Amino acid sequence: MVVCPDCLGAISGLSITGCPACGWERLDRDGIPDFLSSSDRDAALFSRYAENYDRIADDDLKESIQPAAYLDVQAERLYSYVGALQGRRVCEIGIGQGRLFEKMRRAGPARLTGVDISQAYLARFVASDGVDVLVANAENLPFHGEFDLIVSSDVLEHVLNVGDFLVSVRDALVDGGQFVVRVPYKEDVTQYARRNDCPYEFVHLRNFARDNLRDVLERAGFSVKRIGCDGFDAGRARGYISRTLLGRGLFYLAVVRPRGENGVARIDPRVGRLMMVPLEITAVAYKRS
Repeated sequence: MVVCPDCLGAISGLSITGCPACGWERLDRDGIPDFLSSSDRDAALFSRYAENYDRIADDDLKESIQPAAYLDVQAERLYSYVGALQGRRVCEIGIGQGRLFEKMRRAGPARLTGVDISQAYLARFVASDGVDVLVANAENLPFHGEFDLIVSSDVLEHVLNVGDFLVSVRDALVDGGQFVVRVPYKEDVTQYARRNDCPYEFVHLRNFARDNLRDVLERAGFSVKRIGCDGFDAGRARGYISRTLLGRGLFYLAVVRPRGENGVARIDPRVGRLMMVPLEITAVAYKRS
């Protein structure tokens, strides 16, 4: 069911103008419903945070921040984790440029809902049949027991409060519902330091590996069934390759030159993991009853 982001009481749907119980009012952004809570709308920190991601979205849509070829490959790989979608109620949190969202839309789920903090990312899907999109805080989703599957790619590292995000996702799923979550893997977060010329105030706020991703999900009430690493870049060659000139040369001749820089992303993950430290880690988990 859809719930009010202020009082969490049940409301009649995403088209409602407000909550009759507490007085919260839904806003409209060019046809996209705004389901931010009153406290988020009033908070100075959240306003800075939302403005930061509006800026990132605008920049990303003008010119993709990550290589488009890499994003295409990663959307295909993430799609392979979700399983059959027919008859399922599906939500993607943080749709970004919409590559995965479009793939899922074409698969014909019973219902597809897209959530993002940035209106610009949602705009292209406003009039799509069988699709709902809304501006909402991922840490306070306006849903309870609504979805069979929630997918979240490259969001968990951004949120201000990890606990709020995970509880919100858990509450939005049915018992036994599936949560597919992707995050950066063993990333150097100093690249997001403003002293290192990062242009944005909020970017990646934390780092993940297998153990701590599994741990936070298990503690939040999920059973983790699968964890996989993928996402490959020639600049992440493993130490035994990059430490010597010979190793770097062979890596270039055998891997980089035949594929090109962007083509490295399409390498078989089993081979890629032997030669490169993956960029991303994906967990498939289920809500415990």
